[in-house]
Amino acid sequence: MHRFETASKNRVFLFEQRGNQGLIRFLCSPDDPRLVCALDDDYPAEEIITLTATRATRGDILYKNELGQAVLRVTPYGNATVYWPGEKIGSAATKTFSADPPLRLLPMGQHAYLKRSQKATALVSAIVGKPIIFETASYVDDMQDKPLLRPQPNRSNSPPLPDGLSDPEQASADDSGLVANPVTADFAVQAAALARAAEAIAHLANDPLIRKKLAKRISTVRIKTGSTPDIALDNDCLTITVTPDNDINGRPSSITIQGFLTNGS
Repeated sequence: MHRFETASKNRVFLFEQRGNQGLIRFLCSPDDPRLVCALDDDYPAEEIITLTATRATRGDILYKNELGQAVLRVTPYGNATVYWPGEKIGSAATKTFSADPPLRLLPMGQHAYLKRSQKATALVSAIVGKPIIFETASYVDDMQDKPLLRPQPNRSNSPPLPDGLSDPEQASADDSGLVANPVTADFAVQAAALARAAEAIAHLANDPLIRKKLAKRISTVRIKTGSTPDIALDNDCLTITVTPDNDINGRPSSITIQGFLTNGS
Protein backbone atom coordinates (compact mmCIF):
# COMPACT_ATOMS: atom_id res chain seq x y z
CA MET A 1 0.00 0.00 0.00
CA HIS A 2 1.37 3.40 -1.01
CA ARG A 3 0.21 6.93 -0.24
CA PHE A 4 0.99 9.62 -2.81
CA GLU A 5 0.65 13.38 -2.65
CA THR A 6 0.54 15.68 -5.66
CA ALA A 7 3.03 18.51 -5.74
CA SER A 8 0.74 21.25 -7.04
CA LYS A 9 -2.58 20.98 -5.18
CA ASN A 10 -1.61 18.85 -2.16
CA ARG A 11 -4.02 16.14 -3.15
CA VAL A 12 -3.64 12.64 -1.74
CA PHE A 13 -4.43 9.24 -3.20
CA LEU A 14 -3.85 5.66 -2.08
CA PHE A 15 -2.51 3.01 -4.43
CA GLU A 16 -2.25 -0.73 -3.89
CA GLN A 17 -0.59 -3.08 -6.36
CA ARG A 18 -2.03 -6.56 -6.77
CA GLY A 19 -0.14 -8.53 -9.41
CA ASN A 20 -0.87 -7.04 -12.84
CA GLN A 21 -3.66 -4.95 -11.37
CA GLY A 22 -3.80 -1.96 -9.10
CA LEU A 23 -6.36 -0.32 -6.84
CA ILE A 24 -6.55 3.44 -6.41
CA ARG A 25 -8.65 5.68 -4.20
CA PHE A 26 -8.61 9.47 -4.62
CA LEU A 27 -9.05 10.86 -1.11
CA CYS A 28 -11.27 13.84 -0.42
CA SER A 29 -9.82 17.15 0.71
CA PRO A 30 -11.67 19.91 2.59
CA ASP A 31 -12.41 21.89 -0.58
CA ASP A 32 -13.00 18.91 -2.88
CA PRO A 33 -16.05 19.61 -5.11
CA ARG A 34 -16.77 15.96 -5.92
CA LEU A 35 -20.17 14.65 -4.90
CA VAL A 36 -18.64 11.67 -3.07
CA CYS A 37 -16.91 14.09 -0.72
CA ALA A 38 -20.28 15.39 0.51
CA LEU A 39 -22.07 12.04 0.49
CA ASP A 40 -21.07 10.58 3.84
CA ASP A 41 -19.83 12.23 7.02
CA ASP A 42 -18.81 9.00 8.75
CA TYR A 43 -17.50 6.58 6.11
CA PRO A 44 -15.16 7.02 3.14
CA ALA A 45 -17.31 7.17 0.01
CA GLU A 46 -14.54 7.64 -2.55
CA GLU A 47 -14.49 4.92 -5.18
CA ILE A 48 -11.88 2.17 -5.08
CA ILE A 49 -11.00 1.91 -8.77
CA THR A 50 -9.54 -1.24 -10.33
CA LEU A 51 -6.71 -0.60 -12.79
CA THR A 52 -4.82 -2.81 -15.26
CA ALA A 53 -1.04 -2.51 -15.56
CA THR A 54 0.87 -2.28 -18.86
CA ARG A 55 4.54 -1.64 -19.59
CA ALA A 56 5.45 1.82 -20.86
CA THR A 57 8.66 3.46 -22.06
CA ARG A 58 11.72 3.89 -19.80
CA GLY A 59 10.56 1.03 -17.61
CA ASP A 60 7.49 2.88 -16.37
CA ILE A 61 4.26 1.06 -15.54
CA LEU A 62 1.03 2.56 -16.84
CA TYR A 63 -2.21 1.80 -15.03
CA LYS A 64 -5.44 2.17 -16.99
CA ASN A 65 -9.11 2.01 -16.05
CA GLU A 66 -11.71 -0.23 -17.66
CA LEU A 67 -12.11 2.19 -20.58
CA GLY A 68 -8.39 2.05 -21.32
CA GLN A 69 -7.81 5.57 -20.03
CA ALA A 70 -4.53 6.31 -18.28
CA VAL A 71 -5.02 6.95 -14.55
CA LEU A 72 -1.54 6.47 -13.07
CA ARG A 73 2.01 6.17 -14.39
CA VAL A 74 4.71 4.97 -11.99
CA THR A 75 8.45 5.22 -12.66
CA PRO A 76 11.03 2.61 -11.56
CA TYR A 77 12.12 5.11 -8.90
CA GLY A 78 8.64 5.26 -7.36
CA ASN A 79 7.57 8.70 -8.59
CA ALA A 80 4.25 8.98 -10.37
CA THR A 81 2.04 10.98 -12.69
CA VAL A 82 -1.64 10.84 -11.78
CA TYR A 83 -4.71 11.87 -13.74
CA TRP A 84 -7.12 13.16 -11.12
CA PRO A 85 -10.85 12.51 -11.75
CA GLY A 86 -12.23 15.09 -14.14
CA GLU A 87 -8.81 16.35 -15.26
CA LYS A 88 -7.07 15.59 -18.55
CA ILE A 89 -3.61 16.83 -17.59
CA GLY A 90 -1.50 14.66 -15.32
CA SER A 91 0.00 15.87 -12.06
CA ALA A 92 3.33 14.83 -10.56
CA ALA A 93 3.04 12.90 -7.32
CA THR A 94 5.51 11.54 -4.78
CA LYS A 95 5.24 8.85 -2.14
CA THR A 96 4.73 9.84 1.48
CA PHE A 97 5.30 7.68 4.51
CA SER A 98 2.09 6.34 6.00
CA ALA A 99 0.84 3.02 7.38
CA ASP A 100 -2.45 2.73 5.52
CA PRO A 101 -4.45 -0.51 5.59
CA PRO A 102 -5.27 -2.42 2.37
CA LEU A 103 -7.97 -0.91 0.19
CA ARG A 104 -11.28 -2.57 0.97
CA LEU A 105 -14.80 -1.64 1.98
CA LEU A 106 -15.38 -1.13 5.69
CA PRO A 107 -18.26 -3.05 7.30
CA MET A 108 -21.28 -0.78 7.63
CA GLY A 109 -24.45 -0.75 9.71
CA GLN A 110 -27.96 -0.46 8.33
CA HIS A 111 -28.48 2.95 9.92
CA ALA A 112 -25.34 4.35 8.28
CA TYR A 113 -26.41 2.85 4.95
CA LEU A 114 -29.83 4.46 5.18
CA LYS A 115 -28.22 7.77 6.11
CA ARG A 116 -26.05 7.63 2.99
CA SER A 117 -29.13 6.96 0.86
CA GLN A 118 -30.82 10.02 2.37
CA LYS A 119 -27.82 12.18 1.53
CA ALA A 120 -27.66 10.78 -2.01
CA THR A 121 -31.36 11.54 -2.47
CA ALA A 122 -30.85 15.16 -1.41
CA LEU A 123 -27.67 15.81 -3.38
CA VAL A 124 -28.59 14.09 -6.64
CA SER A 125 -32.11 15.54 -6.64
CA ALA A 126 -30.64 19.02 -6.30
CA ILE A 127 -28.13 18.42 -9.11
CA VAL A 128 -30.65 16.93 -11.56
CA GLY A 129 -33.41 19.37 -10.61
CA LYS A 130 -36.10 16.81 -9.73
CA PRO A 131 -36.63 14.24 -6.97
CA ILE A 132 -34.60 11.06 -7.46
CA ILE A 133 -35.14 8.69 -4.55
CA PHE A 134 -32.40 6.23 -3.57
CA GLU A 135 -34.13 3.16 -2.16
CA THR A 136 -32.37 0.69 0.12
CA ALA A 137 -33.37 -2.80 1.19
CA SER A 138 -33.92 -3.31 4.92
CA TYR A 139 -32.26 -6.19 6.76
CA VAL A 140 -33.99 -9.55 7.23
CA ASP A 141 -32.32 -12.78 8.30
CA ASP A 142 -32.83 -14.66 5.05
CA MET A 143 -32.07 -11.55 2.91
CA GLN A 144 -35.01 -12.40 0.67
CA ASP A 145 -38.21 -10.48 -0.13
CA LYS A 146 -36.65 -7.39 1.39
CA PRO A 147 -39.02 -4.46 2.05
CA LEU A 148 -37.81 -1.16 0.73
CA LEU A 149 -36.93 1.87 2.82
CA ARG A 150 -37.71 5.08 0.99
CA PRO A 151 -35.44 7.83 2.33
CA GLN A 152 -36.28 11.50 2.23
CA PRO A 153 -33.72 14.28 1.77
CA ASN A 154 -31.73 14.86 4.95
CA ARG A 155 -28.73 17.20 5.13
CA SER A 156 -28.00 16.89 8.85
CA ASN A 157 -24.38 16.44 9.91
CA SER A 158 -23.07 13.71 12.19
CA PRO A 159 -20.07 13.61 14.54
CA PRO A 160 -16.85 12.18 13.07
CA LEU A 161 -16.13 8.47 13.31
CA PRO A 162 -14.24 7.76 16.55
CA ASP A 163 -10.86 6.03 16.32
CA GLY A 164 -11.11 2.26 16.39
CA LEU A 165 -14.80 2.05 15.43
CA SER A 166 -15.96 0.60 12.13
CA ASP A 167 -19.50 1.97 12.52
CA PRO A 168 -20.62 5.10 14.38
CA GLU A 169 -23.89 3.31 15.13
CA GLN A 170 -22.97 0.05 16.83
CA ALA A 171 -25.17 -3.01 16.31
CA SER A 172 -28.01 -3.04 18.82
CA ALA A 173 -30.78 -5.43 19.75
CA ASP A 174 -34.48 -4.81 20.28
CA ASP A 175 -36.67 -6.45 22.95
CA SER A 176 -36.98 -9.61 20.86
CA GLY A 177 -33.20 -10.07 20.80
CA LEU A 178 -32.97 -9.47 17.03
CA VAL A 179 -30.14 -7.26 15.82
CA ALA A 180 -31.69 -3.89 15.02
CA ASN A 181 -28.65 -2.34 13.35
CA PRO A 182 -26.47 -5.15 11.97
CA VAL A 183 -22.96 -4.22 10.86
CA THR A 184 -22.14 -6.32 7.78
CA ALA A 185 -20.14 -6.42 4.57
CA ASP A 186 -23.48 -6.68 2.74
CA PHE A 187 -24.39 -3.11 3.60
CA ALA A 188 -20.87 -1.95 2.75
CA VAL A 189 -21.11 -3.24 -0.84
CA GLN A 190 -24.64 -1.93 -1.26
CA ALA A 191 -23.58 1.47 0.06
CA ALA A 192 -20.63 1.46 -2.35
CA ALA A 193 -23.00 0.72 -5.24
CA LEU A 194 -25.29 3.51 -4.11
CA ALA A 195 -22.35 5.93 -4.08
CA ARG A 196 -21.26 4.79 -7.55
CA ALA A 197 -24.76 5.35 -8.94
CA ALA A 198 -24.99 8.80 -7.35
CA GLU A 199 -21.54 9.67 -8.66
CA ALA A 200 -22.39 8.48 -12.19
CA ILE A 201 -25.64 10.45 -12.36
CA ALA A 202 -24.00 13.60 -10.97
CA HIS A 203 -21.15 13.34 -13.49
CA LEU A 204 -23.49 12.93 -16.45
CA ALA A 205 -25.68 15.78 -15.20
CA ASN A 206 -22.82 18.22 -15.86
CA ASP A 207 -24.08 18.20 -19.44
CA PRO A 208 -27.39 20.18 -19.53
CA LEU A 209 -28.87 18.05 -22.31
CA ILE A 210 -28.05 14.77 -20.54
CA ARG A 211 -29.34 16.24 -17.28
CA LYS A 212 -32.76 16.84 -18.88
CA LYS A 213 -32.81 13.27 -20.19
CA LEU A 214 -31.92 11.86 -16.78
CA ALA A 215 -34.67 13.93 -15.16
CA LYS A 216 -37.22 12.39 -17.53
CA ARG A 217 -35.95 8.82 -17.30
CA ILE A 218 -35.07 8.25 -13.64
CA SER A 219 -37.18 8.78 -10.53
CA THR A 220 -35.83 5.98 -8.36
CA VAL A 221 -32.47 4.28 -7.85
CA ARG A 222 -32.81 0.87 -6.21
CA ILE A 223 -29.96 -1.22 -4.80
CA LYS A 224 -30.53 -4.96 -4.41
CA THR A 225 -28.51 -8.15 -4.00
CA GLY A 226 -28.25 -10.89 -6.63
CA SER A 227 -26.04 -13.59 -8.11
CA THR A 228 -24.05 -11.23 -10.38
CA PRO A 229 -23.53 -7.46 -10.51
CA ASP A 230 -25.99 -5.91 -12.95
CA ILE A 231 -27.65 -2.67 -14.05
CA ALA A 232 -31.20 -2.34 -15.36
CA LEU A 233 -33.61 0.49 -16.14
CA ASP A 234 -37.28 -0.48 -15.93
CA ASN A 235 -39.70 2.37 -16.53
CA ASP A 236 -38.23 5.11 -14.31
CA CYS A 237 -36.38 2.84 -11.85
CA LEU A 238 -32.63 2.35 -12.16
CA THR A 239 -31.77 -0.94 -10.42
CA ILE A 240 -28.22 -1.77 -9.38
CA THR A 241 -27.63 -5.41 -8.43
CA VAL A 242 -24.66 -6.29 -6.21
CA THR A 243 -22.99 -9.46 -4.90
CA PRO A 244 -21.81 -8.60 -1.38
CA ASP A 245 -19.44 -11.59 -1.08
CA ASN A 246 -17.17 -10.07 -3.75
CA ASP A 247 -16.32 -6.82 -1.95
CA ILE A 248 -15.48 -4.06 -4.49
CA ASN A 249 -15.89 -6.50 -7.39
CA GLY A 250 -19.45 -7.12 -6.29
CA ARG A 251 -20.77 -3.80 -7.57
CA PRO A 252 -20.66 -1.99 -10.92
CA SER A 253 -18.18 0.86 -11.15
CA SER A 254 -19.25 4.45 -11.72
CA ILE A 255 -17.80 4.27 -15.24
CA THR A 256 -19.88 1.17 -15.98
CA ILE A 257 -23.04 2.89 -14.75
CA GLN A 258 -22.25 5.99 -16.81
CA GLY A 259 -21.78 3.84 -19.89
CA PHE A 260 -25.08 2.06 -19.29
CA LEU A 261 -27.00 5.32 -18.93
CA THR A 262 -25.47 6.88 -22.05
CA ASN A 263 -25.18 3.85 -24.34
CA GLY A 264 -26.76 0.72 -22.98
CA SER A 265 -30.13 1.70 -21.58
